[in-house]
Amino acid sequence: MSVMKTKERDSEPTKNVLEKDYSLLENKYLLLEEKYTQSVESYTVLLHQLKQLQRAQFGSKSERFTDLFDGQQALFESKVLQTTTISPHEKR
Repeated sequence: MSVMKTKERDSEPTKNVLEKDYSLLENKYLLLEEKYTQSVESYTVLLHQLKQLQRAQFGSKSERFTDLFDGQQALFESKVLQTTTISPHEKR
């Protein structure tokens, strides 16, 4: 029986140590997983911004400036339409 008791006593400290190690590793894993998801999100945002800038600089003329001006472009288009509707007699 004394042999059994010593084995039980020896296993208790190693069990506690293993539980602590497991807990530490689990926390570290969760932290790294959170950092990974943040990195993936940042990469996705940066890639989208790069594509928008490339489209603005190198895209065809019809798609170069559409995303950059949003609603302001319509203001300039309306002035162009107003000036083109003036007939030649009204200018005299």
